[in-house]
Amino acid sequence: MTIAFFASGNTGNDSAIAFGEQTGYITFREGFQQWWSKDISGSNGLVLSGLGAGVPSNKDNKGFVLNHASTYTGDTYINGVVYPYVNGCLPYGKDRPGNIYLNGSLNLGKQGNFALHLNGLYGSGIIEKDNYSTTIYVGEDGSDGVFDGSINGNKQFGFQKNGIGKQKIVIGTNGVWKKGHAEMENDSTSTLNRM
Repeated sequence: MTIAFFASGNTGNDSAIAFGEQTGYITFREGFQQWWSKDISGSNGLVLSGLGAGVPSNKDNKGFVLNHASTYTGDTYINGVVYPYVNGCLPYGKDRPGNIYLNGSLNLGKQGNFALHLNGLYGSGIIEKDNYSTTIYVGEDGSDGVFDGSINGNKQFGFQKNGIGKQKIVIGTNGVWKKGHAEMENDSTSTLNRM
């Protein structure tokens, strides 16, 4: 099943999406603002793809904004600019298994000192954040993960590994952020700083 959004605006005001046992596919148009404000349910994961996928946003919420907690389980593949504006919009915790495979941009926008909770984090995409310090809690369900993408932002990033398992973070120098490497295990913390 594919749900495609091409116009800007609040796309999720009508009804929730139920994918059942199928993998859910949502395609959206990069460069436009699309807000989803209802539940997304299902048991076989979700693929979020932008037309022009992987292009960093201009930080004006132009991409797909997840503005509601959802109940779907399974792995999430992010292949475009996605804004997780509330915890629970992406799976985390033992009751909601599913890792994040980030190959596009996970943009935490201008949400203040926002703390995002995830299970295992994989991929080589971009994590973006403006103006505030951020902590991303990973491995909430005991999952492992390896993220070797990049970070764009103005402030400090903290990663907290919750529960058992290992989360590896490898960040290359991009002119703003120091090259970083962390392998976190069993409730450990790592902080990445600007140069």
